[in-house]
Parts: sequence; structure tokens; C-alpha cells
Amino acid sequence: PFHEYCSSSLYKSENKKWSDEVETDEANGKLFYPNKINEDISKFYKIVMKFRNGNKELLRTGEINYVYADDAKGVIAVERKSGKKSVVVVINLTDKENIVKIPLDGGDYQSITSDNKFSVIDKLMEVKLKAKEGLILMKK
Repeated sequence: PFHEYCSSSLYKSENKKWSDEVETDEANGKLFYPNKINEDISKFYKIVMKFRNGNKELLRTGEINYVYADDAKGVIAVERKSGKKSVVVVINLTDKENIVKIPLDGGDYQSITSDNKFSVIDKLMEVKLKAKEGLILMKK
């Protein structure tokens, strides 16, 4: 039977990277690694989907403005506006931390994935981004 083969010294010598995470499906005669859910990614997607579902008009029909792009810093920011609603997506494409000042009309913004808040002062919003970080900021 299959389970006897898996426990045999022949199998273990052929497959030197045997892991406790491997499970056997004796009925089908197969080994498999069970899928594990990355809770951080799952939580992020749930937040983004909730945001998308609650802001369909803004995201579908809002005016798009490319408000910041700096090749030297590797940062881009895009704003989508509809009426009084506004969302800004800021992305750092580099392996370095960056601090950028994004030109916007005014107001206060909050990250949809954290409690971080950002204010526009003198028509500029300062944002600190970690390497390869992206932020979705909603106007309050």
C-alpha cells in the first residue's frame, strides 16, 4: 500500500526534503502540500474588496488625475475624484524608503488598510513610503 511506501527507507532516501507538512491521500495514491491561507493577504483583500464595493461610482466613473510621478524616486500617485469623494493611490516602486510631497487641493486622507492619517498643508500631502509599498488613501 501507498502509506507503507511513504514510510519506507526507499522513499525517504529518494526524497531527501521530506516535510512534516506533506500529507498523503491514500485513496488516490498521492502526496500533497495542503494550502495554507496567508492571513495578512486575506485580510488585505477583504479590506480592498469592501472599499471597492462601497465606492463603485467613484472607482468606475470618477475623474482620473496623475498627481505625482518621479522617475528618480520611483514613486507614482494617482487620484480619482467624483463629487466630494477622492481616493489617492501612491506606489513606491523602489527598494528604498521614500518621502514624497503630493500636490492636492486640500483635505485630510486616511489609509484604508490602517489608521494612518495624512493632511494636505499648503496644497501638499507628505507621504512616507516603505520600499515596494503602496497606499490607498481615502479623503475624509
